Formats: sequence, structure tokens, C-alpha cells
Amino acid sequence: MNALVIDDSRANLLVTGNFMRGIGYKVTEVPGGYEGLKCVEGQTKFNVILVDRDMPGMDGIEFIRRVRAMETMSKVPIIMITGQNSPEMIEAALNAGANEFVMKPLTGEALSSKLHLLGVS
Repeated sequence: MNALVIDDSRANLLVTGNFMRGIGYKVTEVPGGYEGLKCVEGQTKFNVILVDRDMPGMDGIEFIRRVRAMETMSKVPIIMITGQNSPEMIEAALNAGANEFVMKPLTGEALSSKLHLLGVS
């Protein structure tokens, strides 16, 4: 199984990436939305994408919109990772095409639950 993890925080990339590797995923880590798009263009290798909400350049919402517009990636489960839990933010993420969201600070239990819910654990 392959996961793409996108976050502008190196610490968050390490935490999320290490967790995903610990449950058997091969992980690609990138520091932003533009880099994430380069990874997914024309690809079908990712089983799940985990993306931060707030990043410079392209934020997670815009990244999700662009991925959902790609035929090859339109069905890949996407989990938004965010420190915001306002109803408006959650609605924006889901409307953009996120399947689930997890609050920071990220815990293995919360992420495992979402991966299981999406059938990619």
C-alpha cells in the first residue's frame, strides 16, 4: 500500500509518515500542495492521501479540488489533517472532496480509525 503525505511542517511529515510506515505503507512525503500535485499527476499508485489544510502556496483545500478533477485520482481516499475544527472548515474540506479529516495533534488511534473507516488500513 502506498500513501502520499503532504505537510509544510517537517515535524508533522515525520510523525505522519512514521505512523503510516509503521502500519505497512510505503510513504512519499512532500512539503506542499504543488509538490503533491507533481506526485499524483498521471499516477494511480497511491492508496490514500493525507494532506494538511494550511500550507503556503497551495493549501489543502485547493490541492483536493485539483486531485478530484484528475480522472486517475478521483476515487483515491483523501484525509485532511488540520488544527481547525470549525464547521465551515470541515464543510469546505468535504465539499472539496476530502473523505475524512483528522485533528492535530495527530494520534495514531485517530488516524487508524479513519483509515479503517475508509477501508485502507
